[in-house]
Amino acid sequence: MSADILNTNGQTTLAPIQTIPPELLIHIFSLLTSLDTPDVLKAFIADASGPYTIRTTSLLRPLLGVCRIWRHIALNTPALWSSVSCVRDSYNQEDNAPIHVSRLPPGCPGEHIPLSVYAEIPTLDDALYRDFFKAHGHQIEELIVRVYDAGYHGGTMAGDVLLSTASPRALKRLVLLGSGILPMTSYPFTERRLFDPSVFELTSLTLQNLPLLPTLAIERCTRLTRFVLAHGYFGAPEGLPPVDRVLRMLTCMPALREVYVEELRFAESTDPRVLPATVSLPQLRKLRLSSGPAAASLLSRLTLPQTCLVRLETDLLGEGEIQSVVSAVERMRWAQAKVHCVWDGRGWGRGGLQHVSLQVVGPASQNRDHSHGQGGLRIDLYCRSVGTDEDFVQAMRAILSKPPFVGAEEVWLSGTKTSVLLDAVEPALSEARAIHLLSLNAFSTRDAGALWPRRTAWGGWEAEFGSLPHLRALHVCLRDKRGLSSLMDLLRARAATGHPVVRLVVSYRLPRDTRAATYEAEEIRKTLDAHVKEVEIGEDLYDRYAWWKIVPRECTAFEETHMYWPAWIEGAAQDLAGRFHMVTGRDVVAFGDSY
Repeated sequence: MSADILNTNGQTTLAPIQTIPPELLIHIFSLLTSLDTPDVLKAFIADASGPYTIRTTSLLRPLLGVCRIWRHIALNTPALWSSVSCVRDSYNQEDNAPIHVSRLPPGCPGEHIPLSVYAEIPTLDDALYRDFFKAHGHQIEELIVRVYDAGYHGGTMAGDVLLSTASPRALKRLVLLGSGILPMTSYPFTERRLFDPSVFELTSLTLQNLPLLPTLAIERCTRLTRFVLAHGYFGAPEGLPPVDRVLRMLTCMPALREVYVEELRFAESTDPRVLPATVSLPQLRKLRLSSGPAAASLLSRLTLPQTCLVRLETDLLGEGEIQSVVSAVERMRWAQAKVHCVWDGRGWGRGGLQHVSLQVVGPASQNRDHSHGQGGLRIDLYCRSVGTDEDFVQAMRAILSKPPFVGAEEVWLSGTKTSVLLDAVEPALSEARAIHLLSLNAFSTRDAGALWPRRTAWGGWEAEFGSLPHLRALHVCLRDKRGLSSLMDLLRARAATGHPVVRLVVSYRLPRDTRAATYEAEEIRKTLDAHVKEVEIGEDLYDRYAWWKIVPRECTAFEETHMYWPAWIEGAAQDLAGRFHMVTGRDVVAFGDSY
């Protein structure tokens, strides 16, 4: 074996592998184990659960046969073998996985090395694994357990004695995953003890597709900052956790900064002695709740800091559902908030025909404890059954009429139904001083009636402006000059009643040719100058004033977003994990069709 190195003349030569320092070899070996994500943990779960440390240590085995030096270095570096698996034999030969405990070199992983362990139920109670946990349980910092339907019976998990009796004092990250057909079964929800009563250092807890919640004492969860509770469809609703149990669990987690909860059912009891009136989460930064009416019910009972970013996804199921949302919204009060409303009628919503998104961002906080963070709220309303436009209009008006939406001075409207949306939101957002209209290419009284003054009986304009009387700045997106005529009529009518648009921003698709683009922009400017004091024209202006630039970076940054926290953006490219890529599709938001 040899390696390429540079000699004193700067030329590449071959040098014996023996000349590479052991420290460098150890570093190379450690990089090898982190090249791929282990198959045992899907990337979207790992991203939501926090930075994971489990590695593909099975890749180290072939290195032992390269030469005596490599073997000696690998076997005498216990830290390299810090990720192990305790699974059935059929998984022992997987290349992209931690090394099986039965194949660990003698003396590894050492007595004081922090460990990441992948295990599964029902085989966790085999003697081999009991011995390993007895010897190394105190070293485990990360534990991932896959629970199969064969190991789950009547609310108990066969072969999980270790989970109820072990004492992993160093455990920081725990992931329990339901697999096989377990998520599709009809097992009822239950609570059960997790580990022994001792205190440990848990900071991240993920429960996916399991009809259970662990019973935890508050003194054991003071360090917990991240909680994921996600369920797919169970055979019966009884397999979903009820709101009252989740609330009681949250009372044990006062230090939480991130919470992602998917699928809940209503509380089993309304007794105030059982159901907490409110639960305070003073450190929370990210909260996502979806879906169904129980999500809004849970949110309405939480007391959150003004710097919290909240995302609620719920179904439009009736008056009771909307009242729960309104009750939750009323608890959030910001001044000088900015609002974005989206109405997509193309059937791209979650399992339904239409989708409405109501988003609001507050001003930067001056609270030293929260690093000047901005609070934000996003409510996504879906309709899994057929819902009329009027159903959505009534729901939107009920929500938008409450703080922090009502009184917003800057508003974005977008989606395939921007024209209908403008009429729907106008009563609640009548204080708006600046409006961004995307995907709206005509501005007649039929297409943008909320922007126009009222007609008098004899055909003139009423002096008292009834709609959006404070509007001073308008941003529109024109695909071509056909919308220019109706835009001029609108500007002229507002000016005639003493409520002119002072500043107009026009996002316009200019010709490719520079000279032609300059001429066309100047032509549009001259047309509009007579009615507006300040005009700005350019093709990229929709991007300059885009909503994704308004929301806090935790809502769009690649490293902050994942499947359970998708980017707060419409019309732009996202990957399957919900991350935002600044590539294509943004112009669809601005210049798409509206009806």
